[in-house]
Amino acid sequence: MFLFRDYKLEGNKEVRNAIMAISSVGWHKAFLICYKCGLSYPLLLKNLTLYLWKLIFFILSRITCNSAALKRLIRDQLLHITSLDTYRSQRHLAFLPVRGQRSRNNAGTQKALGKKYKRNLELIWSQ
Repeated sequence: MFLFRDYKLEGNKEVRNAIMAISSVGWHKAFLICYKCGLSYPLLLKNLTLYLWKLIFFILSRITCNSAALKRLIRDQLLHITSLDTYRSQRHLAFLPVRGQRSRNNAGTQKALGKKYKRNLELIWSQ
C-alpha cells in the first residue's frame, strides 16, 4: 500500500486508475501521462520503480494548475472574447446565455447571476 496526498493506493491497482485518483485528471489525460512515461496498459502500482514514480509526479506537477491560475485563465479568455465585436461577446456582456440556449422561458439562473453581478459592479463603481 502506498500513501500519496492522503490517498491510500493499493499495490494491485492499475497505474492509470491511480493517476486519476491522485490528481483528478480524466481517463484520456492519465493515458497520455502513461504514454509519456513509456508505460504499457496492464501495469500495476507494485511494479513501478522509483524513477517511474518520480517521473509521473513530475509530469503531474507540470500539468495541474491551482484554482487561482484557472480563474485567471478563464478571466483572460472572457476578456479576449468581450474585446471582440461578435454576437457571442455581446451575449457575454449582457449576461445572457451564450451557447444557443433559449432566454425567453429558461436562463433564469444566468439572468439572476447577471443582475447580481451588475449590482456589485455598480456598488464598486459608485465608491
